[in-house]
Amino acid sequence: MKINDRLKTIGDLVQANSFCLDVGCDHAFLDIYLVQKNKNIKMIASDVLEGPLQHAKDNIKKYGLEDKIECRLGNGLDTYSDGIDTIIISGMGGRTMIGIFKKHLEVLPKVSTIILSPNNYQEDVKRFLCHHKFYISDEVLVKDGKYIYQVLVF
Repeated sequence: MKINDRLKTIGDLVQANSFCLDVGCDHAFLDIYLVQKNKNIKMIASDVLEGPLQHAKDNIKKYGLEDKIECRLGNGLDTYSDGIDTIIISGMGGRTMIGIFKKHLEVLPKVSTIILSPNNYQEDVKRFLCHHKFYISDEVLVKDGKYIYQVLVF
């Protein structure tokens, strides 16, 4: 599957054998890419809206990956379950991401990796997660079309 440079960069930063929750999965292209790239990755694709989640389900079915990617309807980390070790959020504002984490602070100690690509307020996101005992292990800039995106790994 061909995906854009931003999603490919995010996907390439996910460690092997991870159990990932993709918050705001939209079309599930990242989830499909990850499962096709590494058989040991488990994915949950979640979205707050039924329309995008149905789009994700349709794409997952198109690639025959219904048994490898679970879809969940829910708001932010409402779709988290024990065992998930990696949270991925991309394409939202930084303050929206912080709000998602604030609503479920109890999840933060349960995960080992958070991969984010906030559209804005990147410094606020960094401060928030560092305050909650995460550190930045990688930071990548990726040009996708006419935009440059920041991808953060905590």
